[in-house]
Amino acid sequence: MPHRTLPVTTTRVATGPGPTGDDPAPSAWIAPTVATVLTLPLAFVAFICVALSPMACDPCSGARSAEFSADYMPAFWTFLVGLVLPLGLLVTSWALPWRRRHTVRRCTIAALAPVSVVLLSLLFLGLVDWP
Repeated sequence: MPHRTLPVTTTRVATGPGPTGDDPAPSAWIAPTVATVLTLPLAFVAFICVALSPMACDPCSGARSAEFSADYMPAFWTFLVGLVLPLGLLVTSWALPWRRRHTVRRCTIAALAPVSVVLLSLLFLGLVDWP
């Protein structure tokens, strides 16, 4: 009986260059999607808390109420105008070209969007002199 040899299988090795920075990033949508899903509800809840916070001074008397209102209004408008920052970060994370070279930049910008909402809320809390 002759000796049988098993067929040898060869694997092909890619000879061309690997992915470059200009190649499309297949998962480019993940970071902006996660950031959007986190940022928009977080901004909504933060806005509701900021808008309802004048009720903290409902039992205040005339002088204390006027002082609270003087602190509250600039802090409210700072928060409201500051919400442009997370919106701009979200738009930027979606608008960056979906190429591999922009992956780190896109993830960083997307991660900064919900963080900026938290920082805006802390800024608001720091600007108001609470009763």
